[in-house]
Amino acid sequence: MTKLKNQITNYFLKPHRANIEILSNDYPGYFSNVLKKFDIKLNTDENIHQLIAWDDIEHVHTFFCDYEGSDKEVSAWLRKSDLNDSQFLIIELGYELPIIKVECQVFMENWEDFVAASGYTGITVIDENGRFYMEFVDEGKNLFSNFKIQD
Repeated sequence: MTKLKNQITNYFLKPHRANIEILSNDYPGYFSNVLKKFDIKLNTDENIHQLIAWDDIEHVHTFFCDYEGSDKEVSAWLRKSDLNDSQFLIIELGYELPIIKVECQVFMENWEDFVAASGYTGITVIDENGRFYMEFVDEGKNLFSNFKIQD
């Protein structure tokens, strides 16, 4: 999983670069195509800073995730969620940052590093089978998902 790891220069991603594979530098095109492949509706309202059209998703779960201790608490919730059955995740980190593939366990333990890597502007995550997806929005303060995370 070390393909192109030396191209990972983001401070928050450097500790995880052995577990990261760069899939593309084509943002948002590559990731939008991944979402379309799994029939996930894309947001078309440029005033809403989200890739996924959450209003069009049937089962949506959302919660605030920017508080003291959220790093450990959200990691624990992710480990108990259906996402834990996934092996790899595809993550878009935002403008001028690569689309990456990372081991699910690495993301669940270090999710806040990936949000920080985006400059806290938000990230979108999908498992490689398209079953589970989530998006950290509003400067990474709120988390939307199509599966239950929070206890």
